[in-house]
Amino acid sequence: MRPGTSLRSATAAAVTGLLLLAVTGCGGDDPPEAAPAETETETEPEASEPEPEPEPEATPELGVDVVEFVVPYEPGGGYDQYVRLMAPFLGECTGAQVVPINEPGAGSLLATNQTAIAPADGSRIQIFNTIGVISAQLAEADGVNFDLAEFTWLARIANEPSAISVGADSEFDDLQDLIDADRPIRFVATGPGSNEYIFAVVLGEVFGFEVEMITGFAGSGEAQASVIQGHADAHVLSLGSSLGPIEAGDLRPLGLIGSEPAEALPDTRPCTTTIRSRARKRCWTGSSGSSRPPAPSPAHRGWTRRPRPRCATVSSAS
Repeated sequence: MRPGTSLRSATAAAVTGLLLLAVTGCGGDDPPEAAPAETETETEPEASEPEPEPEPEATPELGVDVVEFVVPYEPGGGYDQYVRLMAPFLGECTGAQVVPINEPGAGSLLATNQTAIAPADGSRIQIFNTIGVISAQLAEADGVNFDLAEFTWLARIANEPSAISVGADSEFDDLQDLIDADRPIRFVATGPGSNEYIFAVVLGEVFGFEVEMITGFAGSGEAQASVIQGHADAHVLSLGSSLGPIEAGDLRPLGLIGSEPAEALPDTRPCTTTIRSRARKRCWTGSSGSSRPPAPSPAHRGWTRRPRPRCATVSSAS
């Protein structure tokens, strides 16, 4: 509530001056001039003190002084940048000190496990790669010790497609070259709980080419660097995190995972429209005609059932 304020008024006293003039006649019988009538001095207007500025509205109280905003990846990546941009504004809104914390490991699964068992008092929130953690839970992947239904979901931060990229000197010119390759395509990812991993596996299942996953990177930036240096073939990463190396000429985009083209890459189309073979238009939104995507293998069951792309989401333990 905003405390009430009352105005105090101060009245300045009016000062009246009387000037009496006595004039004496000189050398004549003229009667003395009458004294001028008393004159009234105008009263100065009342002066008032300036109205005080209203006090700012009180910020909501969380009941905690410090909030850990967890990034389940190494510093420097896209999720890390999101958190560090938002933290000061969340602090203003909550009245608490919001501190970004990096807890990388297992493609975000380690941090998510810790958030799941954290006290439900608002002292710990986390940014999520929802595609990765949802898919990992559905597939009952190793390292999943949480139930996403038990989290309190607070906000959706962004919605952007992911880019399928290769190195500038790659032998692959388009997505069809990946499909037609006579060897496994080496995709990189931070771990099995990341969307990088999920997208790569699903692409191979849907379009029928062999995928070899290379994991264990500390962050998506390190994984991306391995493709740029030619140690791996391809990487699937959010457009925001891919755009810098693409514009610098270090990576070439082959396609987008999403339903709409991206303004930042007008010449790169969604994979639903870039395929020249019978696999055309069978990316994420379904299949053409009566054909269906290949049945998922036991190891990847639950990951290939046309998952809907989602975005980074902030959540906390509930």
